[in-house]
Amino acid sequence: MSISEEEQLMIELVNRARLDPLGEAQRLGFSEQEIAQMGLPSGSAAALAGISQLQAAAEAHSGWMLQTDTFSHEGAGGSRAGDRIADAGYVFAGGYAWGENIGYRASSGTIDATSATYNLHRGLFDSTGHRNNMLNDNFAEIGLGLQAGDYLGYSTVMVTQNFATTASRTFLTGVAYNDGDNDDFYSVGEGVGGIRFAIGAQFATTASAGGYAMEFNGMGWQNVSITGAGVSMLVQVRFGGENVKLDLVDFNTVQSSGSLALHSGVANGVLLGLDGLNLAGNHTDNVLTGNGGANTIWGLAGNDVLIGEAGNDTLIGGFGNDTVRGGQGSDTAVLAGQSSNAQVTQTAVGIAITLGGQTDVFAGVETFQFSDAAYSFADLVNGAHLDGSGPTAAPAPTSIQLSGTNSNEMLRGASGSDLIVGGDGFDTIYAGSGADTLMGQNHADEIHGGAGNDLALGGEGFDALYGDAGEDTLHGENAADRLYGGDDDDVLYGGGNVGMTFDGLWGEAGNDQLFGNAGFDFLDGGAGNDLLDGGTQADNLFGGTGNDTLRGGDGNDRLFGGTGNDFARGGAGTDALFGCEGNDSLNGEGGADRLFGGVGNDVLDGSEGQDRLDGGAGFDRLIGGAGNDIIRGGFNADTFAFQDGHGDDVITDFEELNQYETVDLSGVSAIVNLYDLFHNHLSQVGGNVVIDTGAGNSITLFDVAIGDLDRTDFEF
Repeated sequence: MSISEEEQLMIELVNRARLDPLGEAQRLGFSEQEIAQMGLPSGSAAALAGISQLQAAAEAHSGWMLQTDTFSHEGAGGSRAGDRIADAGYVFAGGYAWGENIGYRASSGTIDATSATYNLHRGLFDSTGHRNNMLNDNFAEIGLGLQAGDYLGYSTVMVTQNFATTASRTFLTGVAYNDGDNDDFYSVGEGVGGIRFAIGAQFATTASAGGYAMEFNGMGWQNVSITGAGVSMLVQVRFGGENVKLDLVDFNTVQSSGSLALHSGVANGVLLGLDGLNLAGNHTDNVLTGNGGANTIWGLAGNDVLIGEAGNDTLIGGFGNDTVRGGQGSDTAVLAGQSSNAQVTQTAVGIAITLGGQTDVFAGVETFQFSDAAYSFADLVNGAHLDGSGPTAAPAPTSIQLSGTNSNEMLRGASGSDLIVGGDGFDTIYAGSGADTLMGQNHADEIHGGAGNDLALGGEGFDALYGDAGEDTLHGENAADRLYGGDDDDVLYGGGNVGMTFDGLWGEAGNDQLFGNAGFDFLDGGAGNDLLDGGTQADNLFGGTGNDTLRGGDGNDRLFGGTGNDFARGGAGTDALFGCEGNDSLNGEGGADRLFGGVGNDVLDGSEGQDRLDGGAGFDRLIGGAGNDIIRGGFNADTFAFQDGHGDDVITDFEELNQYETVDLSGVSAIVNLYDLFHNHLSQVGGNVVIDTGAGNSITLFDVAIGDLDRTDFEF
């Protein structure tokens, strides 16, 4: 059952209200007195995921009310909403809950469905009971039935909203749309279908109206790929036991109700709701926008625009010439370097600060935190950072500890959430417990995150970053760095390096994500189900224990799956892929690659190029792909699979007397069956059998006699 654009619009309206109840009341035009009487929650509730069974029950009830001229929660046969939801196939389990709203808009003339949708939403929000259902944070799922028809002789749009939760399941959900009217919100006609949101092997694709929902019960930072319609993006989103709303807007912006880190293919990031979330850019020019909570926003490299919006935000531009706008609240900008080296120029809306060879422009920022002191806007305009009078504003938050000199220092955090900036020396930083932000800045630094979910940025120099306990995010940034994730699920980025130097990334315990980025990299996932991405140039990837995913990227890479059932893709370049132990899937992709399955029942796909495949021990499936390939099955019975255009391939060890070893010709259109094969395509050439697969392609079975072949040797 497809969802209509008006139904998708109402889901977006409901979720906007849940993420920011006060803001929604103001948008809907309620007076301050009316809002005060509503008793709205001060925080956000998680966005709701659209579920087909709930939608089916809702649409059926709306249709029944129109057909019977009835407006009631009691439906056909005296049914309640919970009965109708269950009858539609929704399974209630564990700590389940359900609720229902109904409403209608009627006219003696024609009625516009879109206008009716907005009016119905306002009316339901204005009603205490309906609003309580809409904002109830016990609900995680929604289904809408918007039906147009005749009700009591009037043209009517009837709505049923079904809410539910079951078995504590959670979702990644949202919408993809092209904001043609530039109102920063979904409108009818703007939805984009066919966009795929994926976490590992799980994915959901947007419907024609733009919406999607995918059950996902994982925790911590997760890689989310967004592909389709010319888009290829990768972001990281933090899950914390509730639904996360992740939207794609205008094919270049990602909006999230969870903490968000941009990785590749995406320029802009926006935080939704009122929660205190984190937002990190990438190494391109980003526009990063906070929400109504206290956010920490990092620009990293590039000439970025950081917008705090409401809340007391911490804004860190990073490398590049950045524009920083604080918005409402008491905001702090963090700058790398000593205040005495800063050149401050007042502008029409704020100040420009030149420091360390880059110029940042600030507006609406109350506190400026340098490596030696914190100054207010007035301090800097009056030159207090230069004349020795010192700051007159309130000191920096006690959770911020900084290096004030160019010397080599040891800095220690406390039990809270610390912000520690190393300064210009060779620094050693120990963060302690808490969710900390650690910046090494210049030269070779050593950073220890300690307990808690930390963010560490190495900066310039050959740095060593240790995540320790907690779900950490480590950025080596420039030069050859060493990153150690420690316990729990960590995300590690190597950054860039120079010459023949390389970054070393060790995920250690937990389900980690390692990204080599630019330069030569060494990635070791360690224990857990890890994701390793080499990035550009020649990299070495070791999955370690667990079921790992390895991506070589550009360059001549070597990938070792280790123990577990691993998935490895070589990418561009001449790569070597080793499955090692476990039932692995190896794909060479572009270039002349070498694939070794190792021990286990493996799938090897050379893809493009002149590849060499060796299945090793186990019952393997070997696919040469395009190009002239050399294929060896190894020990046990294997399957050699071919498709049209596979090239001139050689199987070096086909065991024709092993009834379980086969050549799969089901993908070869020129050969239809065994009779056709033996009479039209099979020949003995010296000591080998040659199979003509058409269009100039062939398969050579080395050291095999035609007389030893029979029907057990082939699949069609």
